[in-house]
Amino acid sequence: MNGNEFFGRVVGAAAWKPFRISETRYARGTFLPRHRHEESYLTFVLAGGYTESSGGSTRACEERSLVFHPAGDTHEDDFAERPTRCLNVIVTNAFVARLGDAAAPLDRGDVVAGADVAGIASRLA
Repeated sequence: MNGNEFFGRVVGAAAWKPFRISETRYARGTFLPRHRHEESYLTFVLAGGYTESSGGSTRACEERSLVFHPAGDTHEDDFAERPTRCLNVIVTNAFVARLGDAAAPLDRGDVVAGADVAGIASRLA
């Protein structure tokens, strides 16, 4: 993907190897059709929430959660119920390779929630 890698409205961005970070806002009712990202990334859901469908399954990406996205995963996102704010952290393929086995969570889509996740997201934002 080029330009705005996460569609939506980017309200801030930063880049340094091996990460690119952007805060993106989505209006209620936004739907992102099937698409994919070439690199792994993390999404911290700062406010709101959305539903993501990938590989025949659907997961709820709620406020204060962290969503793991593997490189090349084809998915679609539905922000039907409420406006949503996300902090997206792209992890370059070279850095994922350097992590070795420690990068295993990036190889599978997953959602993690909790106070620790929310604290990390707040500090990054």
